Parts: sequence; structure tokens; C-alpha cells
Amino acid sequence: MQDFDAESYLGIDTSILDQEIAEQPLKYERLSRALADCNFLMDTKSQEIELVEAEKALNLRQKAVEANQKLTEKTIEQSLAADITVMKLKKEKQTLKHKKEVLSGMVQAMIHRKDALKSLAFSRYHEENLVDKNETLF
Repeated sequence: MQDFDAESYLGIDTSILDQEIAEQPLKYERLSRALADCNFLMDTKSQEIELVEAEKALNLRQKAVEANQKLTEKTIEQSLAADITVMKLKKEKQTLKHKKEVLSGMVQAMIHRKDALKSLAFSRYHEENLVDKNETLF
């Protein structure tokens, strides 16, 4: 998954305002797609965690039956919580969640960027028209 540099991606260079306006939709689409990809990866990771936990819990239960021992749900929960594979998967999911939050913030910032670009373009248009009118009057 691509990382985005917020400053270069969200900043506005007013000296190339036309280019910034032209690139806005593509930048927004890239960030939105990255956010959707991150959500998909998080869902996939959640499913993977559930599957691994179910397999490990089943394995624990089977071993307990073979050893003719009782096994409580609390013991299974504790075993799963301490399992290295489960911990690794949960850490990966947490990393994806952080990336999702960052991307969500950047998508929101792109909406504000669009509004700022509109405002800058509007201001520049009026400045240029006022200068033209003043020049013709004098």
C-alpha cells in the first residue's frame, strides 16, 4: 500500500494554481482508493484472525479431550491472547487501523483543499478582472 506525504500531497502551490486545480480530482481518487484498499485489508486481517483463533481453539479443545482434561472458555481466551501468531496478526491489524485513520484524515483534508482551491481561483479571477477594469479606466 502506497504511503502519501501529507505536505506535498495536500499543500497548494499558488504559483501553479491551474495545475493544482487540474490535479485535485486525481489526488482525491488516489487517496480514496488507498482508504478503500486499507479497509479491505483490515477486513481481510479480521477474518484471518478469526480463522486462526478458531483453529487454535479447536486444537486446544481436541488436546484437552485426548488428555481427558476439562478446559474452560477463559483458559482458551487466555491461550489465544498469549499466542504469538494471534498477537502478530492483531498488531498488523492495529497498524492497518492507524493507516486507515491517517488516510481518512487526508481524504477529509482533500475536501478542504478543494474548497481552498475554489476560493483561491475565485479570488484570482476577481483580482485579474479588477486590474483589467482599472487599466481601461485610466
